[in-house]
Amino acid sequence: MKKTIQYGLFCLFVFSSQTVIADIPVWLVGQWGGTDSRTHDVAVSGDYVYLTDQVTGLHIIDVSNPSSPVRIGGYDFVNGEHWGDSGLTVSGNLAYVANEEVGLEIFDISNPAVPLLIGECNTTFAVDVAVSGNYAYVADYTGGLKIIDVSNPAMSVIIGEISLEAEDVVVQGNYAYVPSWWGTLEVIDITDPTLPVSTGTFISSGNPEGVAISNNYVYMASAWAGLEIVDVSNPAEPVLKGSYNTDGYAYRVAVSGNNAYVTDYEGGLVVIDVTNPATPVRVGGYDTNGLACGVDLSAGHIYVGDDSGGLVILASAVCTSYPAMDFNKDCKVDFEDFAIFADSWLECNLDPPSACG
Repeated sequence: MKKTIQYGLFCLFVFSSQTVIADIPVWLVGQWGGTDSRTHDVAVSGDYVYLTDQVTGLHIIDVSNPSSPVRIGGYDFVNGEHWGDSGLTVSGNLAYVANEEVGLEIFDISNPAVPLLIGECNTTFAVDVAVSGNYAYVADYTGGLKIIDVSNPAMSVIIGEISLEAEDVVVQGNYAYVPSWWGTLEVIDITDPTLPVSTGTFISSGNPEGVAISNNYVYMASAWAGLEIVDVSNPAEPVLKGSYNTDGYAYRVAVSGNNAYVTDYEGGLVVIDVTNPATPVRVGGYDTNGLACGVDLSAGHIYVGDDSGGLVILASAVCTSYPAMDFNKDCKVDFEDFAIFADSWLECNLDPPSACG
């Protein structure tokens, strides 16, 4: 009788637990631009969002009220200038823009209403940039990784470089992590910035476009292969820890807490729980109107550069800490969590007890 009852309960709860991973709500808070714009990358600092637009240039948006973003300043194109896949980052009072054929451009944003171009450094084809200390690390596409001394922005100079195909770059400690669209993640030792050295290579199953890092894991947006999570605890031997294949074209990724936020082009924004990096799970998303490109996170909001959709500001129900027994991580405890618990309990309440793992 005991086994019969358990079997019946087991079937009930297994059936229930198959549908318990429901989407965490993600909703639109505010929006700016669109229609004639081609918003690409975004970077948030304080109450301002800095974004690159492939058609119109650099824009600075006041998001102190995220539901009503307002443009307060920018840098317009001159002499037929055109920014394509221009990435940017903000550090202190400076914005660094990877401006393709022009190279690295540095703007003084101490007055966000009037950004001033104060420095340039010509490279082959700059597509993204990371800054650490006095150095800017430029993903220079076919020009490789360029390391630029920006201690004096007006006199920026390349001091080191390494040949590879670079789509993006992130820096942590003495290493730069560079994805290549041709299918690899390169780990570069930058202990001596004048002499960067490749120390490890990971072979992707896709075409890596964007990269983020948290602790010992690199999160790669790998185009049609979705999100790949790479363990880089041993920089000489990066290994795949887990992956999640999104529905669209995974382009960029940002990580906060237990979640990775992937811009998936026509697939919009995808939220992936990476609590267990070996088994990432989709827990939410938002279908934007354009092509979701750049992404940044700040103060509980998600900022997406959405190409023709402009700047999209989202929020989600992802909580900063999950309640006890919130097994499906939807920020509440309900019957769905009970179903998961019961399923697990039945599997570990076998007769005889030695059958449990």
